[in-house]
Amino acid sequence: MWWYIFWFLLSVALIFIFLPYVQWRMAKGKSVTFHVTENGTESLVTEFSLFTKREKGDKIDLSVVIPSYNEELRITPMLESTTTFFEKKKVELAKRDKTFTYELIIVDDGSKDKTSQVVQDYSKNNPSVTIRVLICKENIGKGGAVRWGTAFARGDRILMADADNATEIEDFVAVDQLLDEIVTAGDGFAC
Repeated sequence: MWWYIFWFLLSVALIFIFLPYVQWRMAKGKSVTFHVTENGTESLVTEFSLFTKREKGDKIDLSVVIPSYNEELRITPMLESTTTFFEKKKVELAKRDKTFTYELIIVDDGSKDKTSQVVQDYSKNNPSVTIRVLICKENIGKGGAVRWGTAFARGDRILMADADNATEIEDFVAVDQLLDEIVTAGDGFAC
């Protein structure tokens, strides 16, 4: 009897491990195309041109991936609080002769409202902030949006934040300190 239970549990575990991979492979045949806007410059990106190398000297310390779906009314306050927080961090580190660069990656997950337009307008009004907008043709879910946003990220560290500011961006300080401890301890990876 225990043998059947073992095989059943093993089968279920394998399904949950490989199901996301199978779904991703099945989606490869579908349209995986994004309209990418970076500080007002728009381009069309497909899966094959996705993984671009960083240029020499193009160092980004942190990429903040923000999945969004119909967040037209809530995204602007989130962008304002996030950019204010990280701009203050840049100034504080500059006083200690350190640099800090960041980018915001907003993944519009097939929104039916004007989420991407609001973000693009915010980007045009704040040219000193690197904001990249990925516009999905169809809704791929929050997990898919996070996955693709992470794939587009160029930062040494990647942070995921909600578009509705559910978690305050100021909590990044504690996460950043823990990541520093992990890196100095030699572990090098954290989830």
